[in-house]
Amino acid sequence: MAREMVDSRYEHETGLNIDGGTIEVIVGSGNVRFYVHENVVCSRSCFFDAALGKEWAEGVERVVTLPEDRPEVFKAYLQWLYSGRINSVKQRDPRDYRLLSRMYALGEKLIDPESQDRVLDAILAIARFRDDRGRQKFPADEAISIIYDATPPGSPARRLLVDLHMRHGGSGWISNHRDDVHRGYALDLATELLKERSAKGSEGKKYEELDTGTPCSYHHHANGRSCGGDGI
Repeated sequence: MAREMVDSRYEHETGLNIDGGTIEVIVGSGNVRFYVHENVVCSRSCFFDAALGKEWAEGVERVVTLPEDRPEVFKAYLQWLYSGRINSVKQRDPRDYRLLSRMYALGEKLIDPESQDRVLDAILAIARFRDDRGRQKFPADEAISIIYDATPPGSPARRLLVDLHMRHGGSGWISNHRDDVHRGYALDLATELLKERSAKGSEGKKYEELDTGTPCSYHHHANGRSCGGDGI
């Protein structure tokens, strides 16, 4: 049986704007170099848009340095920027939580809320997945600390982590990792537990998005863009 042909065309307005030149981005202590279209990265990241202004040295030299960031994380960000897809260790593998939390932190630094929305969709896709024994894996100490260290109070990522653990967690999640629990996370979790005790019966509707559908409550919806998280 003949396979159906895939039409790879797209409307011009929906494609990436790769007109114009490229800039050099130097990442990490090893000075790993990346080259990216200026129009592409500036259309997503307010950080790059500001840094490449003519009044800054970066704007004149067309070079931006990110010495404190990891090359593999910036590479994953660029892959998403150009393809709209997030590279994965293995489909729905919990090891991805480490990379995804670092991508979210990078999005916070680069002021790219759309990338953060897609990262949270990926985190939730992994959390929803059940193995052949019905087990689920959730973000743990390192991923939680990375996100909490990079985000302000009330961040959508913080809320998602707390809500996941409110929905699925047990006492062992804290008692077995007592020395590794991020203080900010522990305070948020305790606060949410007290709120829920005061409003018993309302938790079902609140946590529906963790199990199915598009998690709009955890998205920035930057620049009025419609939600793009369907299908996770």
